[in-house]
Amino acid sequence: MCGRFNSIFSGKDFAAAYGAAFDGIELRPNQNVAPTTKIYAMTINDTKKIVGVMNWGLIPSWSKDKTRAASMINARSETLTEKPSFRPLLKSHRCVVPVDGYYEWKTVGIDPKVKQPKQPYFIRSVDERPLAVAGLWTTWRDPHLGGE
Repeated sequence: MCGRFNSIFSGKDFAAAYGAAFDGIELRPNQNVAPTTKIYAMTINDTKKIVGVMNWGLIPSWSKDKTRAASMINARSETLTEKPSFRPLLKSHRCVVPVDGYYEWKTVGIDPKVKQPKQPYFIRSVDERPLAVAGLWTTWRDPHLGGE
């Protein structure tokens, strides 16, 4: 997935689309969700699917602060089992991130001497239903806030 996506439907709408329960706060519709923003995510608790709210950007449990969250938004399938931040999460910390669509960028400039402009393209399903994007999650406690 790329670095920005669109989340317009409500959490209840996402939960209904996936036959899940909704357990969270309703977020405002957002056409340009950026890393570290609160997002909806669906997990399975025992055998029950639940849509709740998480922060987008993985903070490894061993991290001393949350500065890495914005840079850890994409896990590549080719290296999941090699990266120490992702490997321990593969077995039991998977989730689905429901998105309405996402943005991909194409370089449109032709002059290699200057920074090239980029054109965003919005990608969504033909029937405009939510897309399911694979995700990993973990719990991180901030040592500077007493472990909250």
